[in-house]
Amino acid sequence: MAPGRHRSWAQLCSEAAEREFAAQRTVTGAEMAWGAAVHAVKYVAHQLPNQPTDSHALVRQAVRQLDSRYRELHLVSDFGQAEALHEHFYQGHFRDHQVRNSWRFTQRLVANLLSLPLPP
Repeated sequence: MAPGRHRSWAQLCSEAAEREFAAQRTVTGAEMAWGAAVHAVKYVAHQLPNQPTDSHALVRQAVRQLDSRYRELHLVSDFGQAEALHEHFYQGHFRDHQVRNSWRFTQRLVANLLSLPLPP
């Protein structure tokens, strides 16, 4: 998928997460939030040389690489919150306030990645 498509999907998933959370559907909102995070990571990572993102582990590796470049953005910890939302989709173990807290950090991750200046 082209980087621009990942950007679009990150935005669409983020909007869908907001709608799901507003409707009190935290489980599906959590997974949409996860999708927004992954697509935001892929948007930036695909523009770096030799950075595959074909699996969850490779996306996590890309986050670590990006974090080493942009330490001030707290990408690893914010991505950890997105991963917690992904886990919530399968286990439903979070309370609503925990989901919303993780969503705030995930939103920051998405916003930070989508606002990075990308190489020409």
